[in-house]
Amino acid sequence: MHPEDKNVLIPKIATSFGGRIGRCGRVCEALTGAVIAVGVDYGTNEINAEKKALSYNKAQTLYQQFEKQHGNVMCRNLIKFDLSNPVELEQAKKEKTSETVCSNLI
Repeated sequence: MHPEDKNVLIPKIATSFGGRIGRCGRVCEALTGAVIAVGVDYGTNEINAEKKALSYNKAQTLYQQFEKQHGNVMCRNLIKFDLSNPVELEQAKKEKTSETVCSNLI
């Protein structure tokens, strides 16, 4: 696969994460994206317990720091809307939570 082909796949791979996995409001996208970045830096394609443990440790530290800083890791608790509810989804859009809340989390 050419590097350009991978760049085309990245948005496709990320699409379903919107609203924290299909608008289910689970773990914040900013945190999930950061964990993916940890995987890029510390992940492995090898069967290597030490390398896996390092990656897990880095992700766990990031998770704990995010939770401590923001008081929660759950999207619906951070933005105060349940995106699986059409009425709340529209209200979240109206209040531009992705700009006012999410951009600050990123």
